[in-house]
Amino acid sequence: MGLCTNLSGMSVGYSHDVGGFSGTCPDPEVLFPDLLPIIRSYLEFHYKLKPYIYTLYVHHVHYRSEPLIRLVFCDHQHDVDTYEQQFDFMLGSSLLIAPYLPFNTAWYHYQTGKYYGVDQGQWVNVPAALKDEAAPLLIKAGSLICFGKAMKNIHESADNERRIQIFPEHSEDLNVTKEFSRKTFVLCEDDGDTMYRELGNAYVEIYVWMEEGETEIHVGLEIVKDRFFPYYDTIWVACLIA
Repeated sequence: MGLCTNLSGMSVGYSHDVGGFSGTCPDPEVLFPDLLPIIRSYLEFHYKLKPYIYTLYVHHVHYRSEPLIRLVFCDHQHDVDTYEQQFDFMLGSSLLIAPYLPFNTAWYHYQTGKYYGVDQGQWVNVPAALKDEAAPLLIKAGSLICFGKAMKNIHESADNERRIQIFPEHSEDLNVTKEFSRKTFVLCEDDGDTMYRELGNAYVEIYVWMEEGETEIHVGLEIVKDRFFPYYDTIWVACLIA
C-alpha cells in the first residue's frame, strides 16, 4: 500500500506495508513476550535513523516532491529486473531493503559489513536473523548515513548525538574522473516541534562530504546555514568497513 501510494504522488503519509495481504495467517509466537526485546531494538534503530530520515523529508520530499519510501525502479530504471520486485523498497536513494541488487551498483550488507561490488544485477543471500535490527538492510556504496541516539521515544531526552557513518566504494568500483570522487550529504536540523523553521528561518544545514581516491578517503563538513543551535556540539565520523 505504501509503495503504491508513494508511486502515485503522495510522497508522505504511508510506510511500507505488506500486512495481511500476503502469506498465511501469522502463528501465535508473534505474540510471545520474548519477542518484545527484538521489537524494541527495531524501534530504537528507527529512532537512530531519525536525522537521516528528517533530512530526506526536507530535501527530497519537501523540496523535490520525491517519495521517501519508493520502489527500487524509481532509482534504477535502467535495470528491467527491478520492475519485477514486489516487496523490495528503497528508503531514500541509499538504503535498500531487498535481496536483489540493481545493475551496475555496489552495496554493503549493514549487519555484516560484507561488500557486494558492481555487477550485472544480482541476487544475494544475506543473514536475516530475527534478532538483527533492520535485517536485511543494504547500503549503497558511496553513501553517508547520519545516525542519532537510540531512544524509546523522541521526548525521552535531548538527541545530543550525531554520527556520520561512511560507506566508501572499493577502489575497483570507483569511477574516478578526477583525483577524487566526491559524495555528499546535507544534514538538516531544527527544533522539531514548531513551524519556526519556515516562519523564522531558524534551522541549520551541515554539508558533509567524502572524497574517495584509490588509496585514501578525505572527509569534511561545512556549515551552510547557521540559524539554530542543535543539542549536540560534535559530529562523529566513522568508517566501520575495512
